[in-house]
Order: sequence, then structure tokens, then C-alpha cells
Amino acid sequence: RAAGVGEVAKSATLFEVAHGDALWATVLAKGCFSLERHPGLAWGTVPVPEDLQQLQESLLQAVLGLTSAPLAFLREGSTTAGNEVSMSSRGRVLARHRFDLASAVVECELVDAMLEVDWPAQVHLHLAGFLEAL
Repeated sequence: RAAGVGEVAKSATLFEVAHGDALWATVLAKGCFSLERHPGLAWGTVPVPEDLQQLQESLLQAVLGLTSAPLAFLREGSTTAGNEVSMSSRGRVLARHRFDLASAVVECELVDAMLEVDWPAQVHLHLAGFLEAL
């Protein structure tokens, strides 16, 4: 939230906020997606943002982009000029990134939280693509 709603839409920002940890990124997203799921629950001193829907939509864009190949290489330092990393090595890094992300999505039950939000119909197609990429 401190990065601003516009910045959260960038998957790289979400991944950096989570320090490159797929589980932490998915837990952060689940927390945001779960806020309105319990309208009768007293939140006490936890303020719910007035622009929650916009925040959730921006965060959804960020989550859906977590499977992207450039994001897999963001923290591993192989994207500098003159780098001689083989395609098979990059393939292994990408596969590991997506495996870690898939494990995190399952462990924190992110899909359940995402499906509880009242999204426009086309979002379900993007969600299917995200799950297929895992």
C-alpha cells in the first residue's frame, strides 16, 4: 500500500515488497482479497481502505503477472549485459520460480480467496491463464 495503488499493479513491485518470496507475496495478496469476505467481523483498530476494490483490482493484476519469465530472473542477477547463461539454465530457473509460486498459491489457498471477490466475468479467464502458467 505504501508503494501506491498504481505501483502495486506491477508484479515486480509486489515481488520486491515480498523480498522475492512467493509465499509472502501470495499471503499479502490473500490478505487484501480476504478483507471484504467477512463483513460481519469486527475489525477493531484495523482500518479497511475506502478504495479497497481499486486496490484489489491492482493487486490482482500484480498477482496474475507473477508467472512472467522476466520476474523469475529479477532477483537472480542473470539479466545484466554480456551475460552468458544458457537457455536450459534459464528454463530451470523459470520452472523453479513457477514451482515455488504454485506451491505458495496452494499453501495459502490464494485461489479460494481470489474467487470470493466479486470480479467482472473476464477476470476468471485471466485467472485460468494464471493457473495454467503455474
